[in-house]
Order: sequence, then structure tokens, then C-alpha cells
Amino acid sequence: MDLKDAVSLIDVANAAGYETVWLSNQTRYGVWDTPVTVIAGAAGQQIWLNTHITKSPSPDTDYHDAELVRRLQDIRRSDKMLIVIHLMGSHIAYHKRYPAEFSQFKAEGRRSEYDNSILYNDYVMKELVKKISAWPNFKGLVYFSDHSEGVSRDLDHNPDTFIFEMSYIPMYMYFSEAYQQQHPQKIATLRAAQKDYFTNDLIFNAMLGIMNIQQNSLYEPENDLTSPQYNKDLKRFSTMFGKRKIIEDAEKNVNGSEKAK
Repeated sequence: MDLKDAVSLIDVANAAGYETVWLSNQTRYGVWDTPVTVIAGAAGQQIWLNTHITKSPSPDTDYHDAELVRRLQDIRRSDKMLIVIHLMGSHIAYHKRYPAEFSQFKAEGRRSEYDNSILYNDYVMKELVKKISAWPNFKGLVYFSDHSEGVSRDLDHNPDTFIFEMSYIPMYMYFSEAYQQQHPQKIATLRAAQKDYFTNDLIFNAMLGIMNIQQNSLYEPENDLTSPQYNKDLKRFSTMFGKRKIIEDAEKNVNGSEKAK
């Protein structure tokens, strides 16, 4: 599909009758941000906390990410919603990403700053889950990162110095009891897929599966982690805009035993 013909998850959710929300602590405009802002622009509600314009790989913020949890109160709620929360997370520069009280790792160097940012991110997500899961119509939460950092070699995520560590991202899902009871097969499929490979370019179809928007020409069950038809063939997964195959990564185990070749 040509980019000019492509639709986003926000577009599909709008068409399916969801109230869509984009709540962000990332910058709205800049070399790396404006394309994301175009996607966000389709959301029915938009809340942007960050007033800076990105001019370097180390963006500034007006707030730390916990402010996103507080600003959930500004969202107009409805029974059927898709809320995208764009964290600043552990983006370089790491020391900017957490309040002073989360400076628990004291060793010199960026690794301690990174670990502090992860500690703070864990706190933010704990508060976010606590807050949003208390909403009457809460169904589920999906968390994932767009990239990781090459912290073991004191690298950030510059593609010019790419190492596969930059593609090791966390992803987890949390569902309400009601959702689990309504969709036991999806939950069972997801539990069985916990050790399967997944790249975040496939999140579109995974979300269509979770949201039960599968009766359309855009849906690809082979790319949906909630589907029994999900294609687990390691050879098909890639990163860096398709330029690097995951199977190249000799450090990763395949099915917990064999090494990727």
C-alpha cells in the first residue's frame, strides 16, 4: 500500500465508532515528531503537554511523564474509547526523564541515569494502570516502546551505530476481568505467544484483533498476535525499516535454545 493511501489505527478506530484521544508528552513539531503529529491529528481529542520544538536528538519537556496520569482527568469520557498515551519514557538525555527523588542509582555515567529513568517509568506505568483500570468501561492497556537504547555500549539509538540491543523493546498487555471473560480465546492465544517474536510495526493488526475490528480489508491475521493464524516464522521479522533481519541477531535465542543464524 502506498503511503498516501495508508490509514492509521486512529483512522480505523474513528470509523468503527470509537472516541479517539491522543495524550502526549513528546514534542509536537520537529524533525522526528511532525509525522507522528499528522497521525495524532486525526484523534477527536488531543492533549499536548510539551511546548518545545525538537531540534536535537535530546528533546526537552515541560513535565515529567507522571503529569500524563494527572491529565487523564481532562479527557471527555465515553463508553467506547481508544486512548493513545505517548510517553517521553527513557529517551535521551536520560537525566532529564525523572525527578530528583528517583535518582537512586548513583554510579557515574549514563547507565545509572538510564536505570533511574526506567525506575521512574515503572512508577508512572503503575500509577497509570491504577488510574485507568478504575474507569467503569476499562477493557485493556497495551504498552510497548518504539525503540530501545544501546546502553551496554554507551550508545543511544542512532541508526548509524545500530546494534540489535536497540531493537529489544518491552511490550505487555493488561486486560480487565470482563474482557478476559468475553474473549477467552484471545487471552489464551496471547498467553501462548509470550515468547514469540513480535516487532512493533505489527501493532496495527494486534490492536485490530484486541478491539475486534477484523471485518475489513486492512486486517491481516498473520500479523495479529491475538490470532491463531499469527505467523511466527523468525525469518520474516525485520527492523530498521526492513533493512536488518532479526534472524541476524546471534545473541538472541530461538525458542529458548537454538541461536539465530
